[in-house]
Amino acid sequence: MSDQESVEDLLDCAVQDFRAAQSFVDVNPKHIKDHIYCGHLHGCVEKLVKAVLRASKVSYPRKHDIHHLFTILGNNGRQVPENFAPLTGLTIFATEARHGYRVPGQIDRAWFLNLVLEFAAWLDPTISLE
Repeated sequence: MSDQESVEDLLDCAVQDFRAAQSFVDVNPKHIKDHIYCGHLHGCVEKLVKAVLRASKVSYPRKHDIHHLFTILGNNGRQVPENFAPLTGLTIFATEARHGYRVPGQIDRAWFLNLVLEFAAWLDPTISLE
């Protein structure tokens, strides 16, 4: 698979994760738990960053750590604005939460969904998640 095909696959999967989360935004958390919802948002953010890194020929580890990916972006001239810092909190949903760890509190689903949209627009204005 070429780098371009890999970038396109990552972006396609990011869109699919976003659409899944979007379809759950108003679903009662008793029916679709927050860790399922946020797991899709995490996947979206992770794949967006990896697509941009791959397109720039920047290598990255096979980790599911958004904070680490943000650090790699920063080390390559793309310092992530502080308002996107809450997205690093999604990593727990791709790691501990999917293995039964309960995350305390309730997630503002619409707020996180909008933040991911804003992040995608900042990362690359040509990316459309909707």
